[in-house]
Amino acid sequence: MIYQVYKEEFRFESGDPFLCYGELYTEAGFFTWLHQQACYMNFVGVLYLPFHEWDAVFEQYLSYALVEYAKTYPDGYFECISADGKKACALVPSANINEGVYMISFICSQFGPDDHLFFDSRLEALKVLAKGGWTPSPGAYDAITESDNFEQATQLRLWGMEGLMPIEGIVRDINKSSVRKLFPDTVKRIETA
Repeated sequence: MIYQVYKEEFRFESGDPFLCYGELYTEAGFFTWLHQQACYMNFVGVLYLPFHEWDAVFEQYLSYALVEYAKTYPDGYFECISADGKKACALVPSANINEGVYMISFICSQFGPDDHLFFDSRLEALKVLAKGGWTPSPGAYDAITESDNFEQATQLRLWGMEGLMPIEGIVRDINKSSVRKLFPDTVKRIETA
């Protein structure tokens, strides 16, 4: 079968096998890579491969392209920002070696601390960043953690971990200066009620 048939009828309903991978992979990049492979280097004309071979070749290209993109990240540990600017992450050494050597710590301006992922290799961590479209951005982590939205989200998350609804947490902690600063309108409504 030729690539066009594989692409349109078998592999992807959208007809574009690269659509779901964003800017990481392109059809032009795929064919450039394909013609650099020893078994296809001197091939001219229409390439016929069985379906399962197209699958294998396509997966090899995706792996290659991901590794190449991961190489564009800075050496060492660094911070990244999401495309919308509302999330940040940091590739840092893991504090718990039993969980992995590397850790990606995610935060969100709207929801506070978000998640941590652990990896045994730097390349695996970089692949996750590449797939997510994260862009290196020094200071991204601090910029989000210093916002009032982040502080509010973090406080709400802490109350949630205690099993408290936001209003219950505010009522309980109404005399704390941090709560008064973060939730001034709600504090005012409670005090005037």
